[in-house]
Amino acid sequence: MKKFYAFAAAAAMAITMSAQAPLYITGEGDAINNWSPDAPAEMTFADGKYTFTAELNSFKISTAKGTWDEFNAGCYTLEAKPKEPGTYNLVAGDANINTPWKGEYTITVAGDLSTITFETESQKPADTLIDCYIRGTVNDWSGELADLEIWKMETNATVTTVGTVYWFDCVGDKVIPAGSEIKCAGADWQGGINYTPGKYFDFGEAMDCAYNNGDNILIEEDYSGTIKLELVNGPFEPAKITLYETVVPHESAGIADITVDENAPVEYFNLQGVRVANPENGLYIVRQGAKTFKKLVK
Repeated sequence: MKKFYAFAAAAAMAITMSAQAPLYITGEGDAINNWSPDAPAEMTFADGKYTFTAELNSFKISTAKGTWDEFNAGCYTLEAKPKEPGTYNLVAGDANINTPWKGEYTITVAGDLSTITFETESQKPADTLIDCYIRGTVNDWSGELADLEIWKMETNATVTTVGTVYWFDCVGDKVIPAGSEIKCAGADWQGGINYTPGKYFDFGEAMDCAYNNGDNILIEEDYSGTIKLELVNGPFEPAKITLYETVVPHESAGIADITVDENAPVEYFNLQGVRVANPENGLYIVRQGAKTFKKLVK
């Protein structure tokens, strides 16, 4: 009888293990099927845990697959981006999971979906300057540098770190049309800069932004002001975005301190961002080379 009970217990355990719910993964990269909620890769379940090894940068894990709504309903995520390999707590939520840095990882998820562990031998990249762009419908969400170059934000920093500030003046051919949706992001969506405060905003207000927020800024009317992104906590961390109603001087370079290439052509714009061929008396936005500033013409 004892043998029978032991056999029954073992059989029940085998059935339980074989019936363990699958855990799916999709995101950036061919190994996880490039953001395909209906055809994600499946993590391997053994010894009470899920594992997966691949080159990873940004991804989602879920107990469900299908449409994005179905996939997201079963998602688990992290409370904050991990800075180093190790074990982190999981919570229910559909925000992307980002690895400490891009590389070859083995990720392990506890069978009860309580934790995720990142292991890698890929070297941590050295600190560098991350170029930031206005990305969205204005450039068809393109990641090609040729499409992004005129939308590159300005910064005086040499390394992207805590307190780095980026600026962009929406003037001339860079006025953002009504109905556009935009973000402030690097060429690599998961490269440390990917921010928006949400769909709606108040002019002049420094709005909090979570890294990799899924929303886009909605531009309801033609916009010809200055956009400021401040990495108050450094890349990958919460930041602040301010949209000014008009073009404003950049705090990192006061008007009196601006140096310009004297050989670069000078362009004048009114405060609505419209190019002016022959400026008369009044206040104008001047662009010369990489610098933009205000000038009173008398």
